[in-house]
Amino acid sequence: PTGRHLARTGPDGGPLLYDPDRGGEPTSLPGAGPRVVSLRFGPDGRYLVAKREEAGEVELTAWDVRGRAE
Repeated sequence: PTGRHLARTGPDGGPLLYDPDRGGEPTSLPGAGPRVVSLRFGPDGRYLVAKREEAGEVELTAWDVRGRAE
């Protein structure tokens, strides 16, 4: 929402965080594991939430991304 960070899943299916202003390598976010099916930022851009699904189970993981990818 703020445009400060971009997020996508990496080759292993885990989330990666980018700072488009600084460039460089992405920051890998721990704890979500593989098979992330959705990434969403909160309205103020402070939090990133990953949704993963496996064997019918749904799990959400959230990170405070302020100061990351810098």
